[in-house]
Amino acid sequence: MDIEQAKQIISKKLNVYHVSEKVERYIGQFYDGEIKNNRILAKVVGNHGEYTVSIKIEGNYLDYNCSCYIGKDGCHHSVALAHTFLKSLESFEIVKEVKRSNFRSVEKLRDYLDYVKPVRNSKSHFQSDSRWNYWLSAMSYFCKF
Repeated sequence: MDIEQAKQIISKKLNVYHVSEKVERYIGQFYDGEIKNNRILAKVVGNHGEYTVSIKIEGNYLDYNCSCYIGKDGCHHSVALAHTFLKSLESFEIVKEVKRSNFRSVEKLRDYLDYVKPVRNSKSHFQSDSRWNYWLSAMSYFCKF
């Protein structure tokens, strides 16, 4: 994803939104921020626990998602993530794509699985690193190189 182009698209879309108090209190509160392909992902603690929030950029369109009870098509957490992205880009890690065809060893498999693993949130099967590591070890055992 071209970061400057993403910033321009998000800036244009945010001009429509008034920054409400609900949005304001979440701006800058995100953690584990990633830029992965055409998605901006991060987590934030809300009124009912931890939420995973994402913005997908397709052309000039934004698709907002959040794991809160409002968030399928966007919510105040999503708008706050967009503002956070614009204000503190340095808090987001750019995750380099790892293609499935590129691995020929267990280490490369681990890199690939780390890249495609689901974002862990309160609704995920991988609620702890130990479960993820167990699954990863099992996959490594059964994959022969």
